[in-house]
Amino acid sequence: MTELNTIRDIAREALIVSANGTDKDHSLWDCAQRLARSTEHICKLPELSRLTTQIDMFCLITAAYFSNAAFAGMQKETPAQNDNDAIAAICTRAVSDKLGGILDPIAVKRVNRIITESFSRSTSMPEAMILSDARNLEDIGTVGLFNEIKRYSAAGKGISDVLNIWRRKTEYQYWQARLKESFIFESVRKIAERRLAEAEQLLSRLNIENAASDIQ
Repeated sequence: MTELNTIRDIAREALIVSANGTDKDHSLWDCAQRLARSTEHICKLPELSRLTTQIDMFCLITAAYFSNAAFAGMQKETPAQNDNDAIAAICTRAVSDKLGGILDPIAVKRVNRIITESFSRSTSMPEAMILSDARNLEDIGTVGLFNEIKRYSAAGKGISDVLNIWRRKTEYQYWQARLKESFIFESVRKIAERRLAEAEQLLSRLNIENAASDIQ
């Protein structure tokens, strides 16, 4: 089977895109590497040892590398962040296009199944469940906060906007719902809870400095 390093190089080339014609945007590749690391560490959690099916690490990590390929400009129109069917379709097409000539067709099919089923709450495929939890961890904690600030900044919003949006999410118990509904494995949910608490501490400090209330 093709070495994972080869897959990694192909994914890197596909996910590092032009930002403004000259500079390169590494954010998708950075996220892909983080997802791959997260899936590996989730697989080592004691809770996962109770799974009766052996995890296909090669296909899982390959799927992690390509699970955000829909946002790499490989298509004419970037799908909406919450359009899971469109995201999965573009990602799996990217896998078939980029890896179809070097991977066994069975492996390509399995990688694509992992990506597709990772968007389904009813999946019983262990690799898809792991990728789903890893991807949801991206939205929670310090990394999630960083990504939100980045998105809001690109939309012309400032720190006050970030704080107000976070406050509204807290008031409407958005994060509590995410913790309850987004994670399949309880041990990953607990990690998400810790990450969220740490992000809230950072938000608290950001709120103090934004209000200049520490200047006395």
